[in-house]
Amino acid sequence: MYAKISWCRGLAMWLFIVVLILRAVGSFAHVPALGTVTAVAGVVAITLLATYTILRSRVTRRVFETLAATAEHRRSERLVREYQRYLQVVE
Repeated sequence: MYAKISWCRGLAMWLFIVVLILRAVGSFAHVPALGTVTAVAGVVAITLLATYTILRSRVTRRVFETLAATAEHRRSERLVREYQRYLQVVE
């Protein structure tokens, strides 16, 4: 169900790992550009994780709407059948 959007979460997790590695390297090698790259990778990872969460909630909402519509359709069909049986008994 979430196969189309799972890449977003996977990429975010890999970016978090990269951020951790860059932070570890940055603590030993004092390169100012490395801090900037680490910050940008962290922001991108958080953005991807937020995007995944939003997309997942939309997919879940669509699934629940479909299930609710299907349940309503089945319920109305059952009521029609029961009413038809009632009409047959009354006649």
